[in-house]
Amino acid sequence: MEAVLSEYGHGQQDEPDLNFETRSEMFRLVFTNELEENDSGGTTNSKSFDGLVRRVLHSIVTEDTFVLVMGGHSAAAGHGNHLQQSYTLQFQRAIEPIFARLGVRCTARNVGMGGLGTSHNALAAGSIYGQDMDMLLWDSG
Repeated sequence: MEAVLSEYGHGQQDEPDLNFETRSEMFRLVFTNELEENDSGGTTNSKSFDGLVRRVLHSIVTEDTFVLVMGGHSAAAGHGNHLQQSYTLQFQRAIEPIFARLGVRCTARNVGMGGLGTSHNALAAGSIYGQDMDMLLWDSG
């Protein structure tokens, strides 16, 4: 966690007078019903978050699958890094054992790509990302 904060300029060496909670504030999840600019690591609304909770619980109760898809800019695909270092596969590596203990098969798909805009991807979302996704993360750049 400290390594990630350091990478974003919020490590102990970068901000020695601040505690971990303050330095990691950029990763807070903001609940909003408006499209607004903010400096957090993620934005959702309460309806979307409640839907995610239902999908996770459904996967656990039915011992089914949970599918996370990462789309967006080519940086989301991990270009410039080894594929295993991409956010998507690191998510799967961290969460898969937890889901497995609950009887859920977790799959993460990394389909970030460059060259096309958001509207191009949105028009073919079902074909590109799959009809069975439970969670779509979008990285714009």
